[in-house]
Amino acid sequence: MTKTQERDLHRWVKGLHGMNLEPLEVTMNLNVPGERGEAPQTVPVLLPHEIIDAVWHAGALQFGRSMTGGFGDVAMAQFWDHCSQQEEWKDHPCLKDPSILRSRLLPICLHVDGAEFYTNSEVMVWSLQSLFSNGHV
Repeated sequence: MTKTQERDLHRWVKGLHGMNLEPLEVTMNLNVPGERGEAPQTVPVLLPHEIIDAVWHAGALQFGRSMTGGFGDVAMAQFWDHCSQQEEWKDHPCLKDPSILRSRLLPICLHVDGAEFYTNSEVMVWSLQSLFSNGHV
């Protein structure tokens, strides 16, 4: 994605949900088509905690749709109580710490995949979603 495309994406998101997200510019050594070996490339990155904060500040309706799926505190706590009984989850640090309110704990799923937005412009795309959300958010 070019800087212009990235800028246009942020303008669209800001107008759509009132989110004010600024990407962090990270320089990484990457294999670049047409060049030998790795070369430093600047990559715009949206940090997960900043995305969640922007969704929170977009309002209760947007946060509920994107992060809690309309589930209330009781349902969220019940979900985590169920997880704490599962073998693969029972020793998770968040479930063992009594100071963490299960009714306020969001289960976040991270996904990465390659995507081609324009011809010969494949990029790696990370996405995040709350397990409570429903549909495309």
